[in-house]
Amino acid sequence: EPWEPTGALVSSDVLEDPRLTLTAEEREGLACSNDRAVLGVPLRAKGVVIGILVVGDRTGRIWTEAETALMEAFADQAALALENARLFEAEHAARAAAEATGEQLRQAQKMEAVGLLAGGIAHDFNNLLTIISGRAQLLTDRALPHDAVSDVEIIQTTTERAAILVRQLLAFGRRQILRP
Repeated sequence: EPWEPTGALVSSDVLEDPRLTLTAEEREGLACSNDRAVLGVPLRAKGVVIGILVVGDRTGRIWTEAETALMEAFADQAALALENARLFEAEHAARAAAEATGEQLRQAQKMEAVGLLAGGIAHDFNNLLTIISGRAQLLTDRALPHDAVSDVEIIQTTTERAAILVRQLLAFGRRQILRP
């Protein structure tokens, strides 16, 4: 029966072993070799085969039980080391992802604070602009000297530009898209 990686595979000649299925290319490569005896043991991590550890020697070599036991013990240690390395990498990746998420959260909190600050400033500034604009409008309703009329117009134009800036700040604070 074919070899399944559940226990040790001991073979004095892999070309003659009926348990092994070899490709034509593998057979051709092994036919030229005098080292066709193998001792193979599965590498198991948490009961799952993650690989096979194989040692080769001259054709016809008979592997002892002690060598097989030593190889199995070595394979257990190698599998444990490989699993620990995999866990270390997974833990490292999880930490990196957590740090990136934490940084994104900090940036989002900063942006939220800046947005709240911008919104608060914009509301307060808008109240001041309303007073300035209203007083300028009251002045335009009065008979003013010619040079004072142009000063009031400058005040009105400037308050309109400032009102646009306030709308932009409010939109930023609410994270709205401004439409030009």
